[in-house]
Amino acid sequence: MIEFSLVLLAGVAAGVLNSTGGGGGTFVALPALVAFGLPPVTANAVPRVAVVPGALASAWVYRRELAHVGAAYTKALTAVSVVGGGVSAGLLVLPASSFEVAVPWLLVFATVTLASGRHLSRALSSALGRSVDLS
Repeated sequence: MIEFSLVLLAGVAAGVLNSTGGGGGTFVALPALVAFGLPPVTANAVPRVAVVPGALASAWVYRRELAHVGAAYTKALTAVSVVGGGVSAGLLVLPASSFEVAVPWLLVFATVTLASGRHLSRALSSALGRSVDLS
């Protein structure tokens, strides 16, 4: 019962991070699921599948606001998302031992990206000539 409660607590914490910060719940969920015995590939997939309903609902709710963003910006974000998803899917085809080696590095990359979000926003805004908020 204690393990179940701890996994539930990690899930709630991950959900709070995803809903308030726009992501980052995997930083809590992945290590918690691995610590409780799930293989890393499965532990990585569980939070991804769990956020799909919220992502679809958010896209639907904000569809009018997204229409004002601009086609070029939307296409750029879509391209980056497709490439990132493709790389992630490619990693899942590798043996589990390769994935286990890659996960810490991917978490470091994601941490640096999240930590430097404001700087990246400013750089992207300068490059595009308009305000971009990635934080």
